[in-house]
Amino acid sequence: TINGIPGTCDTHAELQARSKAGQALSNPRDLMKPMVTRTHSFILMHRPELRTPTTTPNAEQHEDASDVYIVVAGSGTVTVGGEIPTKRIGRPGEFTGPISGGKPFKLQAGDVLDIPPDMPHATVPDPGGMTYILMKVNVGLYPWSLINGTP
Repeated sequence: TINGIPGTCDTHAELQARSKAGQALSNPRDLMKPMVTRTHSFILMHRPELRTPTTTPNAEQHEDASDVYIVVAGSGTVTVGGEIPTKRIGRPGEFTGPISGGKPFKLQAGDVLDIPPDMPHATVPDPGGMTYILMKVNVGLYPWSLINGTP
């Protein structure tokens, strides 16, 4: 059990079933209550396999926030880096659009991937999807002097 999640395999199976039934998956709050502080948030996420595979996945890019993926079940590929040539504003401080370039990281259960702030990244799940805990770290709020020891 992870923070009240009944079991990662059971949770992943439940999210797969929801996906096949066409139910909403973003922030499945009934399986794990999101935890949010001033600097961090922890949210259970599930990316179902793409119904229509695309050669250019949609990416996101966040100003002043790191994303850390903690994969609990399933697998997929996260492309990190490159650029988003046709950026659109998703919400304040966040951009979306097709990614160009970058380095692909193949992830599976047990893997952790840290994506620095302002770094484009696109997630493409494998068949069966990928379930992960998304930890967002708001680096814009943390005083750098506490990290590097300067007054």
